[in-house]
Amino acid sequence: MRIYVNEKPVDVAVNTVAELLAVLNELPEYFSLAVNDELVEKKDYAGTRLQENDRVTIFSFMAGG
Repeated sequence: MRIYVNEKPVDVAVNTVAELLAVLNELPEYFSLAVNDELVEKKDYAGTRLQENDRVTIFSFMAGG
């Protein structure tokens, strides 16, 4: 299935957000995640199903000075 992670096309054989995160190689230590512009809480990763052409956005946090 093709989905888009931070606007980049990714072909993966996954069904849920939790499965996607397990196969992605470079994840920040702390992040938030949205699917099709809707935030997904960490507790819901396993139950949030992905579909063809979904758009997953991973937000990482940065401290500034």
